[in-house]
Amino acid sequence: MISWLEWKGSPVHRDIAQAGRALGEAGIIEDKVVLDQYGSSRQAQLVLRFLERAALGEGMRSQLDPQLRVMGVTATGGGKVNVSPDPMDGHVIPIGRLTWEGYVRAIPRGCPIAFPDPSIETHENGMVYLAGALVNAGLVDSFDGFLRFLKDHFARHERIDILPEGMQPKALAIEHFHRQPRKGSIKDPSKVEIVYPDLERFPRIDFPCGVREAELQLLSALFRAQAFREPGPLDKVVIAVLPGHGSVALYGGPREELTDILVNGMEMEQPMRV
Repeated sequence: MISWLEWKGSPVHRDIAQAGRALGEAGIIEDKVVLDQYGSSRQAQLVLRFLERAALGEGMRSQLDPQLRVMGVTATGGGKVNVSPDPMDGHVIPIGRLTWEGYVRAIPRGCPIAFPDPSIETHENGMVYLAGALVNAGLVDSFDGFLRFLKDHFARHERIDILPEGMQPKALAIEHFHRQPRKGSIKDPSKVEIVYPDLERFPRIDFPCGVREAELQLLSALFRAQAFREPGPLDKVVIAVLPGHGSVALYGGPREELTDILVNGMEMEQPMRV
C-alpha cells in the first residue's frame, strides 16, 4: 500500500492538471457538456438529478506512476479542464488493480481526504496500461493474445495489478477526447500513428463511454498499431480514432509532449457521426 506522502508527491497531479488547461484552451475538451443545447433547462436538470451529477464532462485522462505502480485518473462528471493540481482536492483518484469487470482503488495509507468516483473509463484505461506492460514483457502481441491472457488469469485470480511487479510500462499517459485529427493535418507523421478499430469484429457504432464494448473496440485498435504491439518504449503518440465518438491518445514519454502534439501538432475536428 502506498502512503499519502508518496501519493501527494506523485507528478500525476500536476501533469494531469496542466494537460487539462492546455487542452481546454485549445478547444479539444470542454469543462462540462452544455445539456441545454439538447433540451430545455428543466430537462437538463432532470437528467443531471437522475445521474446524481452536478455536470457532465467532456473526455477524461489518466497517467501511470511507474514508481508507485498506480494509475491516477480524473473523476467522473464535469471539471475535466479545471483539474486541481493539489492532491488535497482529490481531483485525481489512485487506482492500483483491476478485476474482470472493475477496479480497486489504491487508497493511500494515512489518506486525509475522501475521493470522488473515478471516470467511467477507469477500467478501460487500466486495461490499456496492463496490455502495454504485457507486450513489453513478451507475454502478448495481439488483441486475441491479450484476451486469452485475461481469460486464463481471471479463471485463477480475482485481481491483477495495472502494472504487474517486475514489468516495464509501455504507455504512461492516456487522453480520451471527443474530437479526431483532421485528415492530412499532422505536422510530423513520424511522431504519430493513427489506428482504427477492427471493423470485422466491431461494427461502425458509437459505443457509449465506459461500456465493455467500447473498451474492447479501443483495444482492438491499439493492437493494430505497430508502436503498441511490439516490445519497447512507446516513443510515438498512438491515436485510436473511434467511429462517431472521438479519439484516445496514448504515449510513453513525458505528458507535456503528448499534450503539445495534440494541441500544436495537428488540427482537430468533430467526429463524423455514424
